Amino acid sequence: MCKPSLSCIGQDSMTKHLPFIPAFLFFPGISEKTVILFPSTNVTAQSNITGQYRDYFGSRLLLNADSTFTYTWHFDMLSSWTKGTWTVAGDTVFFHMIPIYDTVSQTNSGGNPSDTLILSTDEVPERLTQSKYTGTFLSAGGQNRTAHPAKLLIRKGRLYKIKDGKLLVKKQKGFSTKKKWPPWFFYTGPIN
Repeated sequence: MCKPSLSCIGQDSMTKHLPFIPAFLFFPGISEKTVILFPSTNVTAQSNITGQYRDYFGSRLLLNADSTFTYTWHFDMLSSWTKGTWTVAGDTVFFHMIPIYDTVSQTNSGGNPSDTLILSTDEVPERLTQSKYTGTFLSAGGQNRTAHPAKLLIRKGRLYKIKDGKLLVKKQKGFSTKKKWPPWFFYTGPIN
């Protein structure tokens, strides 16, 4: 299995280029002893960065083979989750959130019913009454409460965060400690 690295990712989205694949073709009318070799420059193989990743700051990332992802963040009683799709371009993974909405049913000041879409606190879309919607403010977790990474750089089996166009490589202080930890995501294994 290819560990995630630059060697696994080529220039085309989700592919790596194989350097040379000989093609043996036989043409009618050409001697059976004649073999023509064609170097192939367009043969591709799917890269494999799928699996589970985590960092030292409460974030976990599941990259599924169907190009979907789940990002979660947990710290003490706080939590956040995001689902969406991912693509690879060159050495960078890009993430696109697919929001899950709940519908809040209410009556406006004119007595007319109206609906409002809000981010769901769980993975099941549902219709909420105004009183049930008010109860969601008491939750310490929910969808995209901590933003998922927009993109990560793939290098040496790690996924590096990019902030303000710069790669985060310097160790950072952890929660309520003076110890510094690497800021990148590291591979923890395949998805069960």
